[in-house]
Amino acid sequence: MSEYRAWDKKLKRMIYSDEEAQRKIYELVGKGEIGEDDNLYDADEFYPYFDILAPYYFRKVVENNKDRIVVMQYTGVKNTDSDEFCEGDILQDEEGYIVGVIEYDSSEGAYHCDGNSLYDCKDFNIVGDKYNNKELLDG
Repeated sequence: MSEYRAWDKKLKRMIYSDEEAQRKIYELVGKGEIGEDDNLYDADEFYPYFDILAPYYFRKVVENNKDRIVVMQYTGVKNTDSDEFCEGDILQDEEGYIVGVIEYDSSEGAYHCDGNSLYDCKDFNIVGDKYNNKELLDG
Protein backbone atom coordinates (compact mmCIF):
# COMPACT_ATOMS: atom_id res chain seq x y z
CA MET A 1 0.00 0.00 0.00
CA SER A 2 1.09 3.52 -0.62
CA GLU A 3 1.80 6.11 2.04
CA TYR A 4 -0.52 8.78 0.63
CA ARG A 5 -3.65 9.47 -1.36
CA ALA A 6 -5.12 12.82 -2.36
CA TRP A 7 -8.53 14.33 -3.11
CA ASP A 8 -8.81 16.63 -6.12
CA LYS A 9 -11.41 19.24 -5.18
CA LYS A 10 -11.90 20.39 -8.79
CA LEU A 11 -12.39 17.01 -10.43
CA LYS A 12 -13.92 15.45 -7.30
CA ARG A 13 -11.87 12.28 -7.45
CA MET A 14 -9.29 10.48 -5.37
CA ILE A 15 -5.79 9.86 -6.69
CA TYR A 16 -3.37 7.33 -5.27
CA SER A 17 0.39 6.92 -5.26
CA ASP A 18 1.72 3.54 -6.30
CA GLU A 19 5.01 2.16 -7.63
CA GLU A 20 3.27 0.02 -10.25
CA ALA A 21 1.86 3.11 -11.94
CA GLN A 22 5.28 3.99 -13.33
CA ARG A 23 5.16 0.90 -15.57
CA LYS A 24 1.76 1.97 -16.90
CA ILE A 25 3.08 5.42 -17.77
CA TYR A 26 5.92 3.93 -19.80
CA GLU A 27 3.46 1.65 -21.62
CA LEU A 28 1.26 4.60 -22.66
CA VAL A 29 4.29 6.61 -23.81
CA GLY A 30 5.45 3.57 -25.79
CA LYS A 31 2.04 3.26 -27.47
CA GLY A 32 2.00 6.96 -28.25
CA GLU A 33 -1.08 7.60 -26.10
CA ILE A 34 0.94 10.03 -23.97
CA GLY A 35 3.61 12.18 -25.59
CA GLU A 36 7.01 12.20 -23.93
CA ASP A 37 6.80 15.98 -23.70
CA ASP A 38 3.25 16.09 -22.27
CA ASN A 39 2.95 17.98 -19.02
CA LEU A 40 2.33 15.04 -16.72
CA TYR A 41 2.55 17.29 -13.69
CA ASP A 42 -0.62 19.18 -14.52
CA ALA A 43 -3.63 17.49 -12.99
CA ASP A 44 -6.00 18.25 -15.88
CA GLU A 45 -3.65 16.68 -18.42
CA PHE A 46 -2.68 13.70 -16.30
CA TYR A 47 -5.98 12.51 -14.85
CA PRO A 48 -7.55 11.23 -18.05
CA TYR A 49 -4.92 8.50 -17.88
CA PHE A 50 -4.59 7.58 -14.22
CA ASP A 51 -6.03 7.88 -10.78
CA ILE A 52 -3.06 5.87 -9.54
CA LEU A 53 0.21 7.73 -10.02
CA ALA A 54 3.84 6.75 -9.64
CA PRO A 55 5.19 8.38 -6.47
CA TYR A 56 7.32 10.88 -8.42
CA TYR A 57 4.36 12.06 -10.51
CA PHE A 58 2.05 12.02 -7.49
CA ARG A 59 4.39 14.44 -5.67
CA LYS A 60 4.66 16.68 -8.75
CA VAL A 61 0.90 16.79 -9.30
CA VAL A 62 0.40 17.68 -5.64
CA GLU A 63 3.12 20.37 -5.74
CA ASN A 64 1.76 21.95 -8.93
CA ASN A 65 -1.89 21.90 -7.84
CA LYS A 66 -1.75 22.76 -4.12
CA ASP A 67 -4.86 24.93 -4.27
CA ARG A 68 -7.05 22.00 -5.26
CA ILE A 69 -5.38 18.90 -3.81
CA VAL A 70 -5.94 17.60 -0.27
CA VAL A 71 -3.29 15.04 0.71
CA MET A 72 -4.15 12.30 3.20
CA GLN A 73 -1.69 9.91 4.82
CA TYR A 74 -2.11 6.23 5.54
CA THR A 75 -1.83 5.63 9.27
CA GLY A 76 0.09 2.36 9.38
CA VAL A 77 -2.77 0.77 11.36
CA LYS A 78 -4.86 -2.01 9.81
CA ASN A 79 -8.20 -3.45 10.83
CA THR A 80 -8.78 -7.16 11.40
CA ASP A 81 -9.50 -7.57 7.66
CA SER A 82 -6.00 -6.16 6.91
CA ASP A 83 -7.44 -2.97 5.38
CA GLU A 84 -5.09 -0.07 6.11
CA PHE A 85 -6.69 2.95 7.73
CA CYS A 86 -6.13 6.28 5.98
CA GLU A 87 -6.81 9.81 7.06
CA GLY A 88 -10.33 10.71 5.90
CA ASP A 89 -11.70 7.14 6.04
CA ILE A 90 -15.17 6.63 7.48
CA LEU A 91 -15.40 3.74 9.94
CA GLN A 92 -18.40 1.59 10.81
CA ASP A 93 -18.64 -0.55 13.95
CA GLU A 94 -19.68 -4.21 14.15
CA GLU A 95 -23.33 -3.25 14.61
CA GLY A 96 -23.43 -1.13 11.46
CA TYR A 97 -23.22 2.30 13.08
CA ILE A 98 -20.96 4.99 11.65
CA VAL A 99 -18.24 5.71 14.20
CA GLY A 100 -16.72 8.72 12.46
CA VAL A 101 -13.84 9.91 10.29
CA ILE A 102 -10.16 9.20 10.85
CA GLU A 103 -8.42 12.49 11.54
CA TYR A 104 -4.96 13.54 12.67
CA ASP A 105 -4.74 15.22 16.07
CA SER A 106 -1.64 17.41 15.92
CA SER A 107 -1.77 18.14 19.67
CA GLU A 108 -1.30 14.43 20.40
CA GLY A 109 0.62 13.50 17.26
CA ALA A 110 -1.76 10.62 16.59
CA TYR A 111 -4.71 9.59 14.44
CA HIS A 112 -8.14 9.18 16.01
CA CYS A 113 -11.68 8.33 14.96
CA ASP A 114 -14.27 10.25 16.95
CA GLY A 115 -11.90 10.43 19.92
CA ASN A 116 -11.01 6.72 19.76
CA SER A 117 -7.47 5.49 19.26
CA LEU A 118 -7.18 3.63 15.96
CA TYR A 119 -5.90 0.63 17.89
CA ASP A 120 -9.32 0.51 19.55
CA CYS A 121 -10.97 0.57 16.10
CA LYS A 122 -9.36 -2.54 14.63
CA ASP A 123 -12.70 -4.39 14.51
CA PHE A 124 -14.31 -1.58 12.50
CA ASN A 125 -14.79 -1.57 8.74
CA ILE A 126 -13.87 1.15 6.28
CA VAL A 127 -17.10 2.05 4.48
CA GLY A 128 -15.88 5.03 2.47
CA ASP A 129 -14.15 8.34 2.82
CA LYS A 130 -15.32 11.82 3.76
CA TYR A 131 -15.07 13.12 0.18
CA ASN A 132 -16.70 10.35 -1.88
CA ASN A 133 -19.22 9.30 0.75
CA LYS A 134 -20.41 12.45 2.56
CA GLU A 135 -23.92 11.00 2.76
CA LEU A 136 -22.70 8.44 5.33
CA LEU A 137 -21.93 11.28 7.72
CA ASP A 138 -25.30 13.02 7.42
CA GLY A 139 -27.10 10.70 9.80
